[in-house]
Amino acid sequence: GSQAAWRLAARGADVVAYDRFAPGHDRSAAGGETRVFRSVQSDDGRYVPLVRHADALWKQLQAETGRELRRLTGALFMGPADDPEMRTVMDVIAEHGLDHEVIDAEALAKRFPQFRIDDGDLVVLDRHAGFVRPELTVQTAARRAEELGARIRRYTPVREVTPVAGGGV
Repeated sequence: GSQAAWRLAARGADVVAYDRFAPGHDRSAAGGETRVFRSVQSDDGRYVPLVRHADALWKQLQAETGRELRRLTGALFMGPADDPEMRTVMDVIAEHGLDHEVIDAEALAKRFPQFRIDDGDLVVLDRHAGFVRPELTVQTAARRAEELGARIRRYTPVREVTPVAGGGV
């Protein structure tokens, strides 16, 4: 909701947003300090365009506010090379041209000594992965939306949504 308010306010829309608590509270689906962010998808490559768009918006919100909302650290995918999930990883990388590195057992032992792999395992580094700070992102988007003219009604539950004459609800 806060990100939608931010983007709509940036486009000049008259925005009134409601939050039962306050943006960035710990009772939401975006609660918690961090969430993993991966550009490589192991289950369905159709998420890649959505992830790229979300990443561009995080980057834009960071630039507009000077707050670090996501940090790129890289992430490893490891498993048997013939495993369907690992095959999907490689297919998604090829289809979308994702920044990655295939790491052999020797390089893995030097760079990531905490991990061991079996013969026939594949290790792929997603170079454009890391973590997002969801509560901070929601708070930051709400603040930025307000700077752009949005009004946020905190601690105001929505009881009903009704259309108004001339459009809107």
